[in-house]
Amino acid sequence: MKKTFSLAILLSLVTSVSFACSCFNVSVRKALKQSETAFIGKVVKVTKNDFIETYPKKDGTVYNFEYSLYDFEFEVTEVFKGTMETKIIRITTSGNEGDCGGYYLENESYLIYAYSTDNNPYFDSETKVKPYLTTDICIGSELIAELETKRLKKLKRYKKRKE
Repeated sequence: MKKTFSLAILLSLVTSVSFACSCFNVSVRKALKQSETAFIGKVVKVTKNDFIETYPKKDGTVYNFEYSLYDFEFEVTEVFKGTMETKIIRITTSGNEGDCGGYYLENESYLIYAYSTDNNPYFDSETKVKPYLTTDICIGSELIAELETKRLKKLKRYKKRKE
């Protein structure tokens, strides 16, 4: 009885740990379908933007919600989907993988699948902001050094069919 009770407590502790963002390896086809643009680029600049939103509480006091968004500037070296007006493209994310926002290291190259949104990632979908280009860890963006050769081949075949 004592062992069963201890096991139940242990299992409840282990299973209560959860992650705000969990996703599985997405196929190239699905990633391309979900994105407006797909490209390989090197991060040339990272800018952290801090924000404070003030909200009134029911008791008359105010609540200050602080958060950050990161702008990642990529020097594009190859485009698989979409068109680029310039060689530098800015992607904005929360920079926090816990809420699915990717963080990208300066001077590293990545495959990025991106899409436009006007939602603030820290608020409900009713809170609109100026549209921006973003990505997330669940759409398939990844470090080039970790990119599987077969995924890159599929992207190149897709690009060739679209030309």
